[in-house]
Amino acid sequence: MDISDATFPLVDVTNKFTYVIGNNGVGKSRMLEFNAKYLSASHDVVVISYGLTDRFRFGKTTRREKQGSYTYLGSRTVGNASHLTALSANAVLHYVKSLANGGSVVLLEFLERLGFDPILYIEPRATKRKSFKAAGFSSSVLNHEFVEKFSSIFDDPARPFELVIGKDGGTIAFSGLSSGEQNIISTVLKITSQIKNDVVFILDEPQISLHVEWQLAWPALIHDVIACANNCRLIVATHSPVLISSAILEGGACFNMEKYKALRVITKDEINVEALMLKEFHTYTPKNKALFESFARILGMAIDHVNDRAYSKADIKDQAARLSQHMRKVSATDASQLEVDNAALEFEGAIAEILNRHSKVSLSYDA
Repeated sequence: MDISDATFPLVDVTNKFTYVIGNNGVGKSRMLEFNAKYLSASHDVVVISYGLTDRFRFGKTTRREKQGSYTYLGSRTVGNASHLTALSANAVLHYVKSLANGGSVVLLEFLERLGFDPILYIEPRATKRKSFKAAGFSSSVLNHEFVEKFSSIFDDPARPFELVIGKDGGTIAFSGLSSGEQNIISTVLKITSQIKNDVVFILDEPQISLHVEWQLAWPALIHDVIACANNCRLIVATHSPVLISSAILEGGACFNMEKYKALRVITKDEINVEALMLKEFHTYTPKNKALFESFARILGMAIDHVNDRAYSKADIKDQAARLSQHMRKVSATDASQLEVDNAALEFEGAIAEILNRHSKVSLSYDA
């Protein structure tokens, strides 16, 4: 293992569901791979990534380690690329494994929750070497009987088949689904194909191509799938504040990773998406309500100081200065940055006026 890997934090796998955010360049993906290699010495680890490039070790077969294993199920279907036709064929193979290990029941229930029919089909696919007819089978329900009868086709390197999903009494080819539908269905296919007790699933950027509504629903949906086997764990890296806020509500342990440093806990107080954008993603959204709530909280502290000295002047000034400093560092459009700067100036002026007025009142009483 590269000595530089020692700078990456290890994820506490006593947490069933772990989520990590962090800016681009802080090393989230490398941290996931570091943890995958480390954990595979003692656990069965399955890594799933969603981009056309990733930091995981590519491999078409499971690597056996000391007491565990490492299985790559990312988007790459060859060493440095992805073939779209292979994704649909691989979906068939994942479902065949799910049929064998009992995960198919969970997959079909999941499809129903998404609005699909709880049934999958297999169709012949023309390849460079074979026509539809030469594939040796016709369109059929993909079930145990079909797998037993046509088991030889699954070993054909040409993969002359495609997954088809039922919907509203009709069918849709996997390749004809939207990218978001392909993403979330393939995620569950990959998980159910490997589901068994004590597996650690490590996912990198699962929000890619997902509509905001599905990002919001993602933790609850996937947690239910993971929970179908005993003591499985889920580790996720994401850039989605919506997914993180939902994960916190669903019992996930959520962390912010700064560059190669320890993971900092994100608390339930931060489930507000605007607050997450501001504090954890360091990004200002126009008219961000969380910012003005922070201003109001510190202004309230200043007023309480005037009334009954519930807070010290030093503490108020320190919190006000830190908030103002943070505001000037957040990422924003030019127009939004001007809004932030003006708001920060007004806030600083209001704090100073309240505290100075109190000082003058105190001096007059002393006189």
